[in-house]
Amino acid sequence: PPPPGADPFVDTFTPFLESVGAMLMGRTTFDVVTSMDGSPWPYGDLPVFVATSRPLPPSAADLPCVKAVGGKVEDMVRTAKEAANGKNIYVDGGALVRSCLDAGVVGRITVSLIPVVLGKGVSLFGGVDKRRELAMVSHRGIGGGMVELVYDVEG
Repeated sequence: PPPPGADPFVDTFTPFLESVGAMLMGRTTFDVVTSMDGSPWPYGDLPVFVATSRPLPPSAADLPCVKAVGGKVEDMVRTAKEAANGKNIYVDGGALVRSCLDAGVVGRITVSLIPVVLGKGVSLFGGVDKRRELAMVSHRGIGGGMVELVYDVEG
């Protein structure tokens, strides 16, 4: 629970997800999400395309909205866009986000900062090949010391 006097938590994920028509998820992120014991699949019937060169585990058969995709990142994004029916696509997973940035197929980035220093972990932007300027669209506190930052990717 947040400390006494802290701002109440604002659910920004639910309205964000309602603007999404399909998701392109990295394989490591998929494996992490599906290994959360006791947690239901958080994306409902949203079409989710998992970027991978390996077959999905047999348990993925329980998720009919999930499909494996591979190849060039531009082709994977195109597949997700076609499934999104004019809505946004949500790209999730550090390596996949970096690949999409390098391919120039990301128009907007939403980053939620949580006030915890992990020390180790997968860097979201480390290893990006090209420098990208970001133009701030919005910023807001979302409770518990968390901040949501939204940027357009320029160039």
